[in-house]
Amino acid sequence: MNRNKISLQFEDIGNFLANFAERSDHVYWISSPDMKSIRYISPSFEKIWKQKREDLYKNPELWISYLHPDDARDHHPINVMSEKIKILGKKARYSENYRIVRPDGEVRWITDNGFPIYDDKGNCYGVAGIAIDISAQKHQLEELEKAKLLAEAADKAKSVFIANMSHDIRTPLTGIIGLSSIIEEEAGDEKIKEYAHMLNISGEQLLTLLNSVLELVSKDNLQKNMFTGSVINLPELLKDIHEIELPSLTLKSIQFETSISENVPRRIFTDREKLYRILLNIVSNAIKFTHHGSISIHVDLEEKKSEPSLLTFKIQDTGIGIAKEDIQKVFEPFFRATLSQEGKYDGYGIGLHIVQEYMKCLHGKIAIDSEPGIGTCIQLTIPLNKSAAEQNEFEVNNMANDRNPLISVPVEESNRSDLHFLIIEDNIIARKVITSLLDKKNIRYQEAGRCQEGFELFQQHHFDAIITDIGLPDGTGYDIAEQLSSLYKSSCPPIFGLSAHARQQVEIKGQRAGMTGMLEKPLNAEKLNTIIAHLNKQEAVSADKHPPMENQSNTHQKLLDETLALSYLGTRENLKEMLELMLSISLVEARTDIKEHLKNKNWSELKKAAHKFKSSCMYCATTALLEHTKTLETLAETEDAEALKKAYESFTRCAQETQKHVEQWLGKPS
Repeated sequence: MNRNKISLQFEDIGNFLANFAERSDHVYWISSPDMKSIRYISPSFEKIWKQKREDLYKNPELWISYLHPDDARDHHPINVMSEKIKILGKKARYSENYRIVRPDGEVRWITDNGFPIYDDKGNCYGVAGIAIDISAQKHQLEELEKAKLLAEAADKAKSVFIANMSHDIRTPLTGIIGLSSIIEEEAGDEKIKEYAHMLNISGEQLLTLLNSVLELVSKDNLQKNMFTGSVINLPELLKDIHEIELPSLTLKSIQFETSISENVPRRIFTDREKLYRILLNIVSNAIKFTHHGSISIHVDLEEKKSEPSLLTFKIQDTGIGIAKEDIQKVFEPFFRATLSQEGKYDGYGIGLHIVQEYMKCLHGKIAIDSEPGIGTCIQLTIPLNKSAAEQNEFEVNNMANDRNPLISVPVEESNRSDLHFLIIEDNIIARKVITSLLDKKNIRYQEAGRCQEGFELFQQHHFDAIITDIGLPDGTGYDIAEQLSSLYKSSCPPIFGLSAHARQQVEIKGQRAGMTGMLEKPLNAEKLNTIIAHLNKQEAVSADKHPPMENQSNTHQKLLDETLALSYLGTRENLKEMLELMLSISLVEARTDIKEHLKNKNWSELKKAAHKFKSSCMYCATTALLEHTKTLETLAETEDAEALKKAYESFTRCAQETQKHVEQWLGKPS
């Protein structure tokens, strides 16, 4: 076989490539090694760029002027490639995505790739590349993204709208049902009795349909596994359920009772909507299958020392009961113990399935004990951590995320003084120190871990003063001060900011936001006395006489400065408690969160995590670790990944040394 007949000669290949480049829709180019002169650029350049090739041959620097200003501001692709060739040689590659602006103002997207060309002696004699107009693809992707966002927004808006109608529609509808029943009983005219009866039946059917639609929407579209926490009043929640079901209870002459054991906190932190939906579904089912007798809800607390206490809800009815073989089936979607064609009981059989799904979100358990003809008892068990007034061992905002779905909030006690403080602080140790100081002075207080939670508490209670941290998970102390000062003006209580930064940096900003005074962390008895003195005498607050810990440089190299820590916390017992909390919670969370944010290059969240942990180091006087934490916080602003990686490694080593030293101080075995 003649190889010449099946292969192209070298000259033919050159001619083929030249013709291909001249006729291609893409732009082929060749430049000098330093990319300062253009040796060849194909005709499609003029078609895509709408510029003349001759101009670029004469002045290659014009190419930069064709770029979109945002793409050329801090980046010069030609210089970058030139430097790569010097450093990497044959391995250098040019790859850029950029925008160009045509003379008529139209913007086009370009992907440009190139590589150096070397001769047999290893000398670079040029750079070759290809530029492709990808504007059409970019436009399609942008349109797809817009369509996706619009579809998601529309779907979410639809779902949220339907779900939000639950209470607004159900309340008047149940009122109509109840009133129609009363009219039917009391009306003397038989025709009116008939109309009232028909109205009652129609209302019941509509309520059943509404409940089913809302449950389906809630199940399929509203992220049922997402925990959304808030502080709720437990007695009020039970009262709301009673009120919404009152017409149905009255219609069937069913007694309804609620009771709460004395050891159960009246205010808890949980997902109100899910707990409300769980109880409402169970009570609605109980009413449906109870023809006479009673329904009751009893709330109790099973306290445990080593584990979270358990909050239990027992819903007891005297209804028809459930057969043993059907008890587990009732959790299956669309299961009904009676067939729809029997016409005796309405519903779509999804209520208890929703209950089970929501209980999983609350990390709870559900158990059913039932006997046909006698009644049913459904018991809900949900983990509850000790109250902040008792141990304060978990942060409210962290509980709201995913670790524990419920946390109790301290209840106001009648034997406390007339002063009432609102504490807004997301760091567990800082908050514990503040509340301990307030307890010693017999001052009542409410606690919040976030701006929104603090604002909600302010609307629910009267406070004589507010102490707020500056850096919070969902905003700043300045935001709280600006919002409250603007809304309540002269009736707004004094607001005192706490900051780990130097006073000069934050005092002016605090005053502009409406704060009464700015205090440097850590808060101690002397600074608290200054606040109380202001409340009693209306004197201006100043922290000038309280030297900040950050200026005490002689403590910086200590893993644990016991003397300094005792000056903040008062006793060794308090210090021991704070160090236990730091090792078991704050340090673990800080290392986990900072590592995760560093991995994801989420610099703003990394800064927040470091800032939050800084307070723990400050109050516990682990001053060496404090310095490393401050370094991480500062470097997060630079977004220098390499520097942050090294700083994190140093932080980790110091954290390990600090943990070992503190464990020895606590007398723990190594």
